[in-house]
Amino acid sequence: MDERLRGLSRRSDEPEQEARYLRAALRAGELDPLQVELAAHLGDPAARRALDRVDPLPSLHAWVVGFRRYGQATFVR
Repeated sequence: MDERLRGLSRRSDEPEQEARYLRAALRAGELDPLQVELAAHLGDPAARRALDRVDPLPSLHAWVVGFRRYGQATFVR
């Protein structure tokens, strides 16, 4: 992890700061984009900001069905 990422990681108390860290880590290849997408799907504010998700959270049915995208192991958990 480079110094810039380390510094952002230390300051990630607020969702916007954490979103900056997530964006930088994604650009650096430190995070799997699918994991950040899953966190956003789960409603994590920082992950949603990092991916510029401003749309409202989906209905319960759409939310549950949306887990299929992340593989059966995730869907059944």
